[in-house]
Parts: sequence; structure tokens; C-alpha cells
Amino acid sequence: LLKSLLLFIILCNANSNAQSKLEGIIKDSITKNNIPFVNVAYEALNVGTMSNNEGYFNLKKIDSLKFIQISSVGYESKRVNIATLSKIIYLRPKIESLEEVVINSKQLKYTKNIKLGLKQTLKIRTGLPFGYEFSSYIENTAKKRGLIKEVILNLNKAPTYDFLATYNVKFYNFDSIKKQPGKLIYNENIFITPENRTYILKIDVEKLRIKLPIEGICIGIEVVNKENYKITSMSTIAPKINFTHTKQKYSTWLRFMNKNWILSTNESHAKKGIFVNANINITALIEN
Repeated sequence: LLKSLLLFIILCNANSNAQSKLEGIIKDSITKNNIPFVNVAYEALNVGTMSNNEGYFNLKKIDSLKFIQISSVGYESKRVNIATLSKIIYLRPKIESLEEVVINSKQLKYTKNIKLGLKQTLKIRTGLPFGYEFSSYIENTAKKRGLIKEVILNLNKAPTYDFLATYNVKFYNFDSIKKQPGKLIYNENIFITPENRTYILKIDVEKLRIKLPIEGICIGIEVVNKENYKITSMSTIAPKINFTHTKQKYSTWLRFMNKNWILSTNESHAKKGIFVNANINITALIEN
């Protein structure tokens, strides 16, 4: 009787653990290869995780929620009903339409070097939790076509922290109608692991041939848990990213795991009519 009781308890615990989390492997629908570092988040709550380098994820189950959103750079996002969640989930690669090619006898030469973005007037240290992404609009004051050469971040050392951050750098068109980041320009992850010290981080992207639109560009910085740390809501992350004072009212947006953008520009507590925005700069090569 005692053995039967112990076996019953073990089976009940195993069944309870299986039901307390969502798990699966995410694969490319065409190649059938596992997709690493995919965002998996509840649709109605800012709670989520990231698949590991083998495409596997597990997420604590919340019984009151019914849908999760699965998304990754270069793939179409997928909304999944938890009740029908399978162990293998396929994502479809994005198929981008080719831009019209204009034949011109004059080949464009990008030779002039310029720096664009907000000037540093006041350092405001900001730390974002894993899963969050902020994006900053950078005006193309030259009004000429170009190529992105560097992304420049102003970072500050965190005296105490739990984990080191990994950043995923993203590039978006500026949606002039919605006044927010629009379509992704470059459909691959660009992971950067910065040091925890106070310094200017220059990210070289010249070889990627990312175009600078005439109307400007939005640079996104997503804080990702690439190492699959065991995090809590109280976890602190290093280094800190500097924001700054600016007269621009609409310049910075925030979102969680590829959900909808929310305007994140706030008025300064110190100065009326002055706003706090992310301090991101770029250098670019533009046409003569």
C-alpha cells in the first residue's frame, strides 16, 4: 500500500510539472532546421522567454492566458493557441519583394562621412529588463542616400548587477504616418555583448550594406537573454544605456518581444519643454 501511494504521488507530481510549463522546439518551415534565439511571449502580458541555441524553449504556464506570440528576425510572427500547442512549432521565413532596380550609367559613390543623431546634453542612465527593445529615430539631415557605417551607444558601468546584457541591434524605416518605427530594413540578428564599463561603444556594420533612407532611420536595441539566465523580476542588468535631454518630443519608442510600439519619450522632470530620449548616434557614408 505504501509503495502504491508513493508511486501515485510521483505520478501526480510529474503530471503537475508537465502542466505547469509550456515547452517546444521552434523550426524553420522550409529547411526544418532549429531556430535559435526566438522570442516567445504571452500575447496579453509582458511575460516571455527566448529559445536557446537549439531552438528549445520553456515558459511558465499561466492558466488564465490563452495565446502566445512567437517571433524572430527574418521570420513571420505566429500567434499560437496554448490549448493546441504542439512540441514542434514551425515559423515561415519572410520573403521580401525585390526593390525595383534602376539602371543608371552613373554609379553611386558613398564617400562622404557624416555623424547623425542626438547630441549628449545630460547623461540619464537607463536599464531595461530582458525582452524589452527601445528604438530611436535618427533624422537624415543631409537628405541624401547613404550606407550605415557605425551604430554608436553611450554606456555606463553598473556598480552592482546580476547579469550582463546582450543587445540585438535592429534597423527600421520610419513610418511617417504612424510616427513610429516601421518595416525592418535588415532581416538578421546582430548580437553584441558590451563590457560593463563606462565607454562609447561603436558597432561596425559597414560590411552589411544597410541603406540609410533619405527620410531617416530608426535604430532598435533589444535586450536579450541569449545565455538563458535564470532571471526574476528583480534581476539587474549591466551596463546601463544613456538617454539624454532633447527638444524632440517624438524620438524614442519601447516594446516587449516584438509587440506593438509604445511612445517612450517623456518630459524631463528637471526642465520644462525638454524631453528624455535614447542617446543613439550613427555614422554614415553618403553620396557626393
